[in-house]
Amino acid sequence: MRLKRREVLEALSELDVPIATTNYDGLIEEVTGLEPVTWRDRNRVQRVIRGDEAGGLHLHGFWGDPQSVVLGVRSYDDVVSDPHAQATLRALAIVKSFLLVGFGAGLTDPNFGALREWMREALPGAEYRHFRLAREGEVAATVAQHDAGGAGDGAGLRRPAR
Repeated sequence: MRLKRREVLEALSELDVPIATTNYDGLIEEVTGLEPVTWRDRNRVQRVIRGDEAGGLHLHGFWGDPQSVVLGVRSYDDVVSDPHAQATLRALAIVKSFLLVGFGAGLTDPNFGALREWMREALPGAEYRHFRLAREGEVAATVAQHDAGGAGDGAGLRRPAR
């Protein structure tokens, strides 16, 4: 996949927050110069979250590490049953705000679906919010998707005030 416009990734990299993706490609690394870090790199994941190391977190793997790629039922089982991978997602949900970019059906996959359910149960009415970037023409559908779960989906996803 070729990157057509760098501006969004450049802007995200200037936020000085961990950048995590469920994409397998190296587009983030191409723009930011970060090294890819997969969910299987346990120590490096912790260092990136703590800010001790720079890296682009690949929550569903990276093509350069084929064993890390989450594509089918078995690989989803691997990541969902991995205590460290699940602890990582939960830690990120508690200590950082998510800015979800390029998510569609991925929000209901077995991994993020389980995270959203955990957030609904563990963090109802949380003060700290998570956000989802959407194209202007997709805002109403995106809001409706999260409102369907009640109170902003219980996952802390909110529509920003205008």
